[in-house]
Amino acid sequence: MEIYEKIKNRRKELGLTDVEVSKRIGFQEFSEYMDVEFNDNEITDVWAIKNVKVLCRILKFDYFDLFDSKCAFCENDEIYLEEYKLPRNELLIKKRMDLGLSQMDLGDKVGWDIGPLEKSDREFDESPIMEMTDIINKIKVPIQILYGAKCKKCGR
Repeated sequence: MEIYEKIKNRRKELGLTDVEVSKRIGFQEFSEYMDVEFNDNEITDVWAIKNVKVLCRILKFDYFDLFDSKCAFCENDEIYLEEYKLPRNELLIKKRMDLGLSQMDLGDKVGWDIGPLEKSDREFDESPIMEMTDIINKIKVPIQILYGAKCKKCGR
């Protein structure tokens, strides 16, 4: 099932209207919400992570269920590195420096200015998941770390 179908079906299962969900997320325009029920890539390419997290709370989804994702650590056997405990902005700086890249170099590789992400951990939640995917492909950190998702099984 596509993500947009999961969202729409769950909303209906919970007896919520699309207008209710839109308001609870905090959108000013109803269309900001409706796009996610009709376009599969809207939630990853356009929505800020903070809005995805609110939607998940409202619809009682977790990251792994909504995106049909597996935990990198307990299901994909990746090693949980101690550095993953760092705030996301500090982790990004460390990984970038480990690769010998300047802020501008990494920005060029992902196609946008990463400066705001390095200033504050909160900036990650202002970005779409797709931007996190671009960074992950360069710095090799599991998406659940940069997204801020915790696995129910292993707690990581």
